[in-house]
Amino acid sequence: MNIKELINVSKPARYIGGELNSIIKSDNDLLNFCLIFPDIYEIGSSHVGYKLLYERVNKSDKVYCQRFFAPWKDVLDYFGKDIFRSLEKSKPLDEFDVLGFSIHYEMSYTTVLAILKYTGIPYKTADRNENYPIIIAGGSCTYNPAPLLPFIDVFYIGEGDVNLRKVLEYIKELKDKNTSKKDILTALNKYSFLYIPSIEKDKKVMRDIFLDFHTSDFNYAPVVPLIPAIQDRVSVEITRGCTAGCRFCQAGMIYRPVRERNTDKIVTDVLNQIKETGHQEASLLSLSTGDYSQIEPLILNLNKKLSSSNISLSTPSLRASSVSETLFKEISKVRKSGFTIAPEAGTQRMRDIINKNLSEDDILSAVKLAAENGYTSVKLYFMIGLPYETDEDIIGIADTASKIKKAVQEVKKGSFDISVSVSHFVPKPHTPFQRFGQVPKSELERRMYMLKDELRRRKFKFKFHDTRMSLLEAFLSRGDENISKALEYTVEHGFYLDAWDDFVDYNKWIELCNEIGIDISEMAEKGYNENDILPWSNILTGISDKFYIKEIEKAEQGQATIDCRNGKCSACGVCDFKTLEPQKSEDITDILPERKENKIICQYEIIYEKFGKGVFFSALDLNRIFIHSLLVSGVDLSYSQGFNPHPKINTWIPLPVGMEGENEVMSFESAAVNIDKFIEIFNNNLPEGLKAKSIRQINSMKTGTEFISTYKLADETNNIFKEIKKENKLFYSKKDKKGGLKTVKIEDYLIEYNIETGIIILKAGNAGGFNLIELMRQYMPLQNINITRLKVKKDDFCR
Repeated sequence: MNIKELINVSKPARYIGGELNSIIKSDNDLLNFCLIFPDIYEIGSSHVGYKLLYERVNKSDKVYCQRFFAPWKDVLDYFGKDIFRSLEKSKPLDEFDVLGFSIHYEMSYTTVLAILKYTGIPYKTADRNENYPIIIAGGSCTYNPAPLLPFIDVFYIGEGDVNLRKVLEYIKELKDKNTSKKDILTALNKYSFLYIPSIEKDKKVMRDIFLDFHTSDFNYAPVVPLIPAIQDRVSVEITRGCTAGCRFCQAGMIYRPVRERNTDKIVTDVLNQIKETGHQEASLLSLSTGDYSQIEPLILNLNKKLSSSNISLSTPSLRASSVSETLFKEISKVRKSGFTIAPEAGTQRMRDIINKNLSEDDILSAVKLAAENGYTSVKLYFMIGLPYETDEDIIGIADTASKIKKAVQEVKKGSFDISVSVSHFVPKPHTPFQRFGQVPKSELERRMYMLKDELRRRKFKFKFHDTRMSLLEAFLSRGDENISKALEYTVEHGFYLDAWDDFVDYNKWIELCNEIGIDISEMAEKGYNENDILPWSNILTGISDKFYIKEIEKAEQGQATIDCRNGKCSACGVCDFKTLEPQKSEDITDILPERKENKIICQYEIIYEKFGKGVFFSALDLNRIFIHSLLVSGVDLSYSQGFNPHPKINTWIPLPVGMEGENEVMSFESAAVNIDKFIEIFNNNLPEGLKAKSIRQINSMKTGTEFISTYKLADETNNIFKEIKKENKLFYSKKDKKGGLKTVKIEDYLIEYNIETGIIILKAGNAGGFNLIELMRQYMPLQNINITRLKVKKDDFCR
C-alpha cells in the first residue's frame, strides 16, 4: 500500500498507527495475533475491554498482539484488500496466526464477515485450511454464538483478562510442534470457556470469570488515539458486575457477581493513566458507578490529586437513587457536563415490572440536586415496547419529564435543558425477558408516534431510536444458526458497517432475507415457551433457569428483587460462596493532597518538523497531540479560566493536511521546564511524523495578525504550477460562512515566486491564507503533490 494515497480519504490518521503507547515488538518467533474491533477507529479505540486485552496479551513474551479497526467505506472503496493491515506493523490480516474479533453489537456481524471477505479469508470454518488464521470471537454478543456458528473457529465466552493470553500461548506451543489446525482446535476444547463448534457442537460452555478482579492492577499506559475517540479520556473500571437486577439488562446478568476493586488500586491506576496518556478527564466505569460502596471517599480523594491539574472526573452510570450532593459537588469541580439519568419507564408500575428499583422521588431529587449544583441540562433515557406495557405507561414518560421540569423550576432560575431519548426494548439472551418476542414494528411505531405527539405538545426535545434498526437488532441477537445464511448472503451483496445509519439499508435487508426464505419480523417477534430450548441454551452464565422463571413471575405481579449487595441473596445461582461471591472494596486509605508549590509561569516556543505520516494530522489533531505529549512529558500547562478550562497552547497558521513543514512553530504556557532536557523527552512522546527541533523561552505567546510563509514546490509540482500560472488559473473556490462559494486568488497573498527554484513566499492573517494544496489538487493527484513549508515568519522575526 502506498501510504501517501491516504491523502485521498477522510481522516487518514485513522490508518497510520504510531500512537503514543502503541506497542512495537519484533514479530519473529512470536505468535502473531491481531485483535480486531469490527467498527471504526474512534469507536474501537474507546472500548476499555479492547484496550485492556491489547495490553494484557502483549505482556506475554510469546505473543505479539497488534490492532485493526474497520475502515470507513471511502477507504475500502479506494484501497480494497490492501487496507486490511495491522496498525503496528502494517501486516496483512491473512498473514497472522490468529485473528480475534471483539464483538459487542449485533449490527456489526456483517462487518465481521466483510473483513474476512475483503481479506481473502473464506467465511466458513469448514472452508479454511492450514494456510488461514485461526478465527476467535469474544465479547458480549458471543453469549449467543448461533448466528456466527459456521464462521468462527473458537468462541471465547466470558472475561479474557487473564486466560486469553494463556490460550494464545498454548496455541503458540502447539504450533511450534507443527500441530495441525484441527488438532489445535481439539486441544483447545479442554478449556471450559471455549466453544469450538467444529469439535463439540453441543458442548455446555461455562463463561470465564475473572476471580481476582477486586485485587487486580490495571496499571498500564493505554494507547492515545491520533484523532479524538468518542470517549477521549482515561477510563478505569471500578466495579465489574451489577446485581441491581433490571430484567431487560443482559450486562447485569452475564457479568455477575459484583466485584469491587480496592480503592487504593483505583486511585493509583487513575493517576498513572493520566500521567501516561496526557488525558484531561478520567472516567470511573461500572454498570452502576454510584453503587460502588466507597464512591464518595474515592471521588473526594481523587479530586484532591486531580482538580489542581484541571483533570475532571466523570461517572457515566450513576443511578438516580445513588447520587448525593457531595458527589455532584466533587464531579463538577473542574468541568460541568450534562447530567444523564435513566428512569427507563414512565410509571412506577412499569419500573417495578422491569425491577428498576427507582422511585419517582429518587428521580426528582437527583435532578433537583443537579440543578442546585450548577448543571444546566439533563438527558432522560426511556424504553418503550417492554413486556406488560400499556398506553398509560407510554404517556407516563411525558408525565415524568413534566414533573422533572416543574421540580427544577422550584430550585433554579434561568434555563435548564431537558431532553428525552427513547429506545425500543430488544429481548436479549440471558435475561429474565429473553423468552419474550419483540413487539411488532407497527405496534412499536404506534406507541412511538403517540409519545412523540405528547412530548411535542409539552415542548420537550426528544430523540427516538429507529424502529427498523431495533427490529434488525432483535433478529440478530435472538436468532438461531439460520441467521448465518442471512449474514453470508447480505455480505455477498455488499453489506458493511451496518452499525452506521450512513450505510445500513433496512429495505435491502428485508428484500435479501426474503429471497432466501427468512422472515426478519417473524424471527424477531418469536416468543419462547418455558420448556423451549433456546438457541443459546448451551452457553452457561451460572444463572439458573429457575431464577429466570421466578423473575418473570415477579414481573407479572410487579414485585421487586432487591439488590443482593444490599440485602439477602437472590439465589440467581452464580455464587458458590467458596470460590465465587460478591466482593466489596476495602475502606479507602486517605490520600493526602499534593503539596501546592508556587509556580513560576513561563511561555515557550518550539520549532518542530512535520513529515511523513505527520502530514495526515489536521490542525485540530495536531493541537490535541501536542497537549497530550506535553502533559506526558511532565509539562505543567497553564489553563484558561471559565466553564471549561483549556490548555494555553498555540500553533502558528497550521499546515493543511498533506503538506510537510521543516520549521513549524508552536508555543505554550506552563510552569518552568528544563530546556536542556526537554527536546529529548518531548520527542520520545510524539507520534511518528512529528519531531521537535528546538525550544526557547519567549516573552509573549501573542502572534500578531500577519504571517509570512515560505514554501518549496518539488519539481513535478513546480512544473505544473508554472503551467497554471501561464494560464492565469492560480485560484480555487471554497465555501464562505454563509455556505456560498468564494474565489480565493493567489495574487491577494503572493509576495514572491522563483520560477526556477520553486520557492513561493505568501502572506497570511489569523483568518488564514492561500492553500496551495487546494490549488494543486485541481490539476494533479493529491498523493503526487509535494510541497514543503520551509519557515514561518511573524512581524520582523524569522527563523
